[in-house]
Amino acid sequence: GRGNITGHLSYADRGSLRRIDRPWAAVEVNDANIPFTTTSSRGGNFARSGGGSVFNLLAQGGVANSTTFSFTNTTGVQQAAFGDILSSFEHFIGANTRQNAALFFNYDLSDQIEFWARATITAIENTSNFSYATVAGTPAATFQVRRDSPFVTPELAIIFQGAYNRNYADTAAGTDMFKATVSRSLFELGPRTDVTDRVSSQFAMGLKGKLTDHLAWDFSIINGHSDEDVLRHNEGSPARLAQGLNVTSVGGVAACVDPSNGCVPINFFGPNSMSPQAVAWVEGAPLYFGRNRDQIVVSSNLFGDTERFFSFKGGPIKWSVGVEFRDEYGDMYWDPRILTGDYFGGTRRQDANAKFDLTELYTEVRAPILSDLPFIKHLEIEAAYRISDHSLAGNYDNSKIGFNWQIDDSFRIRGSQQTVFRAPNIGELWGVVGATVASTSLRASHYDPCTTTTDTAIRAICVATGAPAAPFTKNITVLNFPFGGDPTIKPEIGETYTLGFVATPTFIRGLSFGVDYWHIQLNDAIGGLSSDAMVRLCYDVSKDANSVYCQRIKRDATGNLTEISLVDINVSNFETAGYDFNATYNLRLPQSIHMGDRITFELKGGQMDTFIKQATPLEGKVNCVGKFAVPGSCSDSGVGSRPMPTIRGSLGIAWISKPLTLRATWRHFGDVIEGASPTGTYTTNLHKHIEAQNYLDLGATWRVNPHFRASFSVTNALDVEPPLIGNFAVDANTIPAVYDVIGRRYGLSLVYKF
Repeated sequence: GRGNITGHLSYADRGSLRRIDRPWAAVEVNDANIPFTTTSSRGGNFARSGGGSVFNLLAQGGVANSTTFSFTNTTGVQQAAFGDILSSFEHFIGANTRQNAALFFNYDLSDQIEFWARATITAIENTSNFSYATVAGTPAATFQVRRDSPFVTPELAIIFQGAYNRNYADTAAGTDMFKATVSRSLFELGPRTDVTDRVSSQFAMGLKGKLTDHLAWDFSIINGHSDEDVLRHNEGSPARLAQGLNVTSVGGVAACVDPSNGCVPINFFGPNSMSPQAVAWVEGAPLYFGRNRDQIVVSSNLFGDTERFFSFKGGPIKWSVGVEFRDEYGDMYWDPRILTGDYFGGTRRQDANAKFDLTELYTEVRAPILSDLPFIKHLEIEAAYRISDHSLAGNYDNSKIGFNWQIDDSFRIRGSQQTVFRAPNIGELWGVVGATVASTSLRASHYDPCTTTTDTAIRAICVATGAPAAPFTKNITVLNFPFGGDPTIKPEIGETYTLGFVATPTFIRGLSFGVDYWHIQLNDAIGGLSSDAMVRLCYDVSKDANSVYCQRIKRDATGNLTEISLVDINVSNFETAGYDFNATYNLRLPQSIHMGDRITFELKGGQMDTFIKQATPLEGKVNCVGKFAVPGSCSDSGVGSRPMPTIRGSLGIAWISKPLTLRATWRHFGDVIEGASPTGTYTTNLHKHIEAQNYLDLGATWRVNPHFRASFSVTNALDVEPPLIGNFAVDANTIPAVYDVIGRRYGLSLVYKF
C-alpha cells in the first residue's frame, strides 16, 4: 500500500539495591579496616556553646568536669564521642519503573514524495535513598537547654548541674539554661528519599523526495519536551527543628517556648527520642523541585551527485548541503524552603531559566578520485564545513577532511582531521542558580594576598578590585559563593585526528580486523573552579584586574572579600590519544558434523596512551593513563580516584544454530597504580595498585518462530566483586561508577512482532 503504521510498547520494573545488600559495602572502612564513622550520630554528641568543662559524668564512668558527652545507640550516655555508621541504608541503585510508547507512520504522497511522522513518549519513576539529614551547619545545631524542660531526665539533671550559665531571656548570666551545640542525625525521619517522575515526549514529521535520479531533498520538524518533577521526603526544616528544640514546661507538660504554627516540642537527647508528632512537625510537607526542557529543530537538506555532468575515475562526486535551526528553552524551579535555605541540604537555590537558538549551514562532499589502479582499487576524499550562529555564544565554524583508500580487496586505510566546537548547553547557560555561604573557619582562613603583599604590581590589582592601597587586617564577616551557569560562556573548541586500517585477508575466509589511532585536543573546556583557585588566578597568575577571574571577586567598603563567583567558566584544557582495535571471525561449521551453523568471535577494545586534563592554569600536566588517585586532573568528580587503565576490551564468542544462539563475553578492565599529583607527591595510603578486573557474561536467544523471540542473559556470571581500596574509595569502599557493584544478575526478554 501507500503507507504503514507501526507501534511499540514496553514496560520495565527494576528493584533497588542498597549498600546493606552487599556485605563488602555495608560498612565503609579505611586502609586499616577501621570503619568510617560520623559524629552526626542517632543519639547525638553534645557540648556547651562557648566551651567549658561543665558536664558531670561520674555516674557514667567519666569525669566530673567533661567538656562533652554523647549518647550511644544502645548503652546510654558516655563521656567519649560516639561515632555512628549510617551510610549502609543508602542506595546503589534506586527502584525504577519505565514505560515507553512509540508510533511510526509513513505515507507515499506520490511516486516522488514520502511523508513520515513519529511520536514517542517515555515515563520514568525512580526512587532513591541517600544520606540522613544532619543538624550540622544549621540553626538547630545550637539550642537552649532550659532547667525546666521535661526532657531533662533525672540522669541528665545531674550531668547538666554545672552547665547552666544564662538566664531564660539569654540577656545575662544566670542559672536558668545553657546553650548546647550538637552533632546529630535526624535518624527518626528516615533516609532522605527522592521520588523522581520524568516524562519525555517527542513528535517529529517530515517530507523527503527526489527531484531527479541524481538530486534528492528532505525537510523535517522535531518538537521535544521533557518534564522532571522531584519530591524529596524526610528532609525536614532546620527552622522548625530549632523552634521545637526550645522547650519549656507548661503544667508539667513539654511545650514550645514559641508555640506558633503548631510547634511540637522535640526531645533530642538520645537515639529515637523524637516522638512521631515531632517527626511529622519537623518534616512537614515533602520538598518539591524540578525542571523542564523544550526543543524545536527544523532542518532541510539537498543532496545528490555530479554523474550527469562530471565524474572522477572512481565515480561522481556525492554532495549535500543543508540548514538547521534549533531553539531550546529550559527552566528549573524550587520549593520555597529550598529558595530560602530552610532544608538540611542547606544550599539556597533560585529559580532560573535559559534560552538560546542556533542556526547552522553545512555542506559535505565525497569525491572518489581514483579507482582500479595498481595499489588503488578505490580512493575517496571527503570534506565537510559547518558555520554556526549561536544566539549567546557567537559565530563559529568547523571543518573536516578525510580519506578512504582501498588498496585491494583485503586492505583499506582511512583517516581524518577535523576541528570541533561544542556550544554550551542549557545547564551551562542558566546563570546563577544558588549560593553557598562560607563557614566561620573558611572565612578566617581563605587566601587573600591583598592583606599582606607589598608587591607593587599586585598591590595595584588589589586597589583596582576594591582592596586598600596598603596591607590590612582581614575580617571577613560574609563570604558568598554563587554557583551555576554563565550566559556569556564560550564554546569549547578543539581538534581531532584519526588514522587506521581495516584488513579482510582473502586467505582466511571470515576474518576481519582493524586498528584506528585517535587524538583529541580540547581547549576552553567548560568547568568550575574552587574559590581559592579563583583568587590565585586573579592575583598570582593573570595579574589583570579586567581578567575573567578578577571580575568574579567582590569586596566590601573595607576591602574584605564578600563574594567569589563560582559559576561555570572556560578554564580546562584536555588532550587524549590512543588506539581502538576490533576483530571478527565467522567460522562456518560443516553440515556433516551436525553441530550448528557457525561460530563467531568478536574482539573489541582500546589502548589509551594519553589522558591529560589541566583543570586550571594553576595545575601541572599529568598523564593519567595507567593510574588512579591523581588529585584533580584525572578525576571527573574532583576526588582524584578515577581509574584510567591502559587496556580495556571484550572478547565475545557465539554459537549459532538456526533458532538457537548461545553467547559468552569476557570483559577486561586493566590494572592501575596510584599516580602522583602534578607536583610529584604520592599519598601514604596502603592501596597502591588495583588489579585488572575480568567479568564473564552469558546469554542465549531462541527464535521460536518469525514472530516470537526469547532471550536470557547472565551478567557477571562469576559474581566478581569490586576491588576494595580503603582510603582511596569514592563510595562504599570502592569506585561504583567504574567497577561492578551489583554482582551476578539475570535478564529475560520476550519479543513478539505482530
